[in-house]
Amino acid sequence: MSISAIQLKFLQSVVTDVRARAQSAAAAYYCEEFGIGVKIRRSYEYTAADAERAKNLLLSLKLPLTANEGNGDRADAIDRPGMSEKSGTRSPHEDSVAFKVVDKRPSTMSSIGYQVATAVEVSGIECDITLVVENFETFRQIEWYKWVMDLLSTG
Repeated sequence: MSISAIQLKFLQSVVTDVRARAQSAAAAYYCEEFGIGVKIRRSYEYTAADAERAKNLLLSLKLPLTANEGNGDRADAIDRPGMSEKSGTRSPHEDSVAFKVVDKRPSTMSSIGYQVATAVEVSGIECDITLVVENFETFRQIEWYKWVMDLLSTG
């Protein structure tokens, strides 16, 4: 069975906090398919028995019962079929970012390695150009992108 990150968070919330919830696709699905909750007008009501059913469903899928419980690394997430490895895991550097210092002199246009610091620390670095790259692999190999290096050397 495949489960989305939204569905996982929904089930975890039922396990940890038995209370009424507004209508949602997840609430409707788990009510209809698994008998978790009862629809009353425009909301769903939950009991301790519903929390137990949600808990048993998560355990059967080998998913964490709480959002904090599953915060392993992305390699651990391979045991969660049907979900992205990014769901329920810590980001690799949490509140940090990787950065490089590039020497713009034409004869030495290069960067060597990278460093990691918090976003606040990096924002205090004085520089002429800041380049943001979402994909870490691309960031590590930025010198391979000649057009980027050309822009940096003229910028």
